[in-house]
This record gives sequence, C-alpha cells and structure tokens, in this order.
Amino acid sequence: MSQLFTLRSLQEEDEDAFYAADQEFKASGDFDFVSHYSEGMEFTKLIQLLEDQEHGRNLPEGHVPSTFLFGFVGAKMVGRIMIRHQLNDFLRRIGGHVGYGVVPSERRKGFATRMLLESLPICKSLGLDTVLVTCDEDNVPSKKIIENAGGIFEGFSDQGGGLPRKRLYWISTT
Repeated sequence: MSQLFTLRSLQEEDEDAFYAADQEFKASGDFDFVSHYSEGMEFTKLIQLLEDQEHGRNLPEGHVPSTFLFGFVGAKMVGRIMIRHQLNDFLRRIGGHVGYGVVPSERRKGFATRMLLESLPICKSLGLDTVLVTCDEDNVPSKKIIENAGGIFEGFSDQGGGLPRKRLYWISTT
C-alpha cells in the first residue's frame, strides 16, 4: 500500500467517494453498504443521520446507538465499519457489536482486518471490554478475519428463513 490507510467518520468532501463505494456495493448484489442511506438522500442528511445515531438521537425502533467509520486509502473509500454501543436481542443473536464491509474491488487486501483491529480501542472507549462479532457460517474470509483479530468462537445462532447460521465470536478490546 503506497498511500496511508485511515479510518474516520464521513466528511462533506467524501461525497463522491461514498457514492462510488455505494454503487459498487449495489452492483455486486451484496448487502447495503450503509443501511441508513437511501438512493437520492442528500449527503449532508446522511452525515447528520450518522451523527445522530452515534449520539442516540432519533433512533428508529429497535436500533441502538452506533458509530459508523469509513476506511480510506488516499481519497478512495475502501470500506466501512459499524460499532454498536450495546446489544439488543437481535444483535446478540445475529448482528453483534461490530459489522464491517469492504468494497468488492478492495477485498482480500487486509482492509477488513485493519478496520476491525482499529475499531477495538474505540469499542474499549465505549466501555466494552469484549465485543461480539458475527459472520455467516459459510463466509470463510470473514471467519478468518475475526479469528485473526482474536475472536473466540462461542457457537452458532440460527437466523431462520433459510438463511445460513451465524458464527458468534467474542473479541477482547484490551
């Protein structure tokens, strides 16, 4: 990597990089890059929505305060990570404290591992001594990322609806 990797919150000058990353995610048929973003939303509204979510303001039913950070190499957005400040029942069974996604063209370059490792001190600052990180049972790359970050396998959780089971891992933030 010739350019420096940074993990940070969205800024207004990231609009083009965000749209490029979001479009690549959509084209891949993968999960939503940022679940709170909807096509045509003003970028400044997205920034405000993410800030509100971090501070627990105007949360939709069933949501918990969460910090969204984005990985950049230079001006290119390569991924994102979401740190949920607490668990509810759904997150305890399916989503975990930390969820990450890497832009398809940037996968297998170590960015997910880097984002996960760099998120752990942030989790610690939120008072979380251990964090739950999950992945689909058949997602071998994510399984390796979590295990390489110190994840201790707890077991499986059934998502139902014909979806793959979730692998549940705990990672110490210390």
